[in-house]
Amino acid sequence: MTQIQQIESEIQALKAEITKLKELEANLTQNLPAVVSANSADELLAAAKDGRMATAERQGKLADIKMAIATLEQQLAPKIEVFQNLRMEQNLQAKRERVQTGRVKIQAVAQKVNDLSVQLESAFQELKQLHKEFNSDYRSSQQNPGIGAGWSHQDLIKFGKLALPSVANQGDSFVVESRFIDLFKPEKDAVFLERAMISVNKHRSREQEMLKLQQQEADAKRRFEMEQLKQEISAKNIHIRTIERQKEEAISSGAKLEGGAGFQLDPGLDRRIGFLKGEIHDLEMKLYQLEESK
Repeated sequence: MTQIQQIESEIQALKAEITKLKELEANLTQNLPAVVSANSADELLAAAKDGRMATAERQGKLADIKMAIATLEQQLAPKIEVFQNLRMEQNLQAKRERVQTGRVKIQAVAQKVNDLSVQLESAFQELKQLHKEFNSDYRSSQQNPGIGAGWSHQDLIKFGKLALPSVANQGDSFVVESRFIDLFKPEKDAVFLERAMISVNKHRSREQEMLKLQQQEADAKRRFEMEQLKQEISAKNIHIRTIERQKEEAISSGAKLEGGAGFQLDPGLDRRIGFLKGEIHDLEMKLYQLEESK
């Protein structure tokens, strides 16, 4: 016996006892005589019917019966509450089990719908391939001789927006919705990719052209700087040769004066020559770096 069956049996027993006591109470209240020696509810009821109980004793028994009924009702109330809670939980569990059974069945039908949707999409793909195979012949066969040669703009099949049924899980429930498909998406993607590649190539070509122009400008600038450096080096070499001639002339002139006695060459000439050679060295290093940067 389950817990709920046990409690239900106890409730029925308490209710039966309470019913008997209330019947006895009703008989005693109606001043029906009853016997004093009765101990159980059944005996009290029988005694009351036989009219063998004295009035004073009947009143005492009536008070005892009321107290017994109250006691039984106090015992009955919590059992009824427990029983109702158990019955409610039992009903909820039965509903949960029914829902779980229904969910399994729904999932099976949903899978069937989705499988049919996939098959239908495959059939549309076949229809598209047939259209591609025969559409050009259809359009050429629709030429109007009265107008002249030319292809018809009508298609063998006109494809509109397609939506296929779909059933999806959404938490612990399901949602029936439409799944939109584009049969010509691969062709559209190919066109988009081709255009994107053309755009990228154009952009890359422009970048390469810009790089080429920048390189040409950099080469022209480098050549100009190299020419400037060469001119500066040439000018400084000429300056050195001029100072060296001045130095030679000074030495020659000093040697003629009084046989060169007491002649001193200006030390600033050598310092100027050394300074110019240092500048030439720096300029040649810059020129070398420019030549290596080609």
